Amino acid sequence: LLPALMTSGVASAAPVTERRITLSSSAVSAASTTYAVSFKPATSTGNAADDIKGIVVDFCTSPLIGTACTNPTGMSGIATSGTFAVTHSGATGSPVNFTAQNPGGGEDRLILTDSTGLDVITTSNTISFSFTATNPSTLGSFYARILTYNSTAGATSYAPGTPGTHLDDGGVALSTANQLTVSARVQEQLQFC
Repeated sequence: LLPALMTSGVASAAPVTERRITLSSSAVSAASTTYAVSFKPATSTGNAADDIKGIVVDFCTSPLIGTACTNPTGMSGIATSGTFAVTHSGATGSPVNFTAQNPGGGEDRLILTDSTGLDVITTSNTISFSFTATNPSTLGSFYARILTYNSTAGATSYAPGTPGTHLDDGGVALSTANQLTVSARVQEQLQFC
């Protein structure tokens, strides 16, 4: 009885490895910042049931999967429609054009789906894609949660506290920072005595 009371309802998933998100700018409130996402899945696909058909990138003040999510203040501009080229190294048929979804409204998470999905994935393949967004309006750390799904319905029904059954997941730490500006002045004439 005790284990049943202690479970959080989060389906167990393997952690994605070598995960990172590279920002084109770390400036506070920087608009049209490119977020380049890459990771290696922990689950190899051996059949269509394991193909990655949904990817969620959710921005929160905590990286912990299955917990409530407070979105970073001022983060916005994440695509809610359009197509995104998702590549996976070492596999044929790459890139695959995933479509952005917006089932819950808002521009603080990216949900990508494709009914065919990424197949023939191994744990040595790197999955990568990029999108643009406006950085948070506060200085300091924020996080992204990355989750992969083997169905489009799984991804579109994602909720932070109850992410549902998914293949792999992981958290990434990011930060905004004060920008440094270096300038120098040289006088027009120099005289030596």
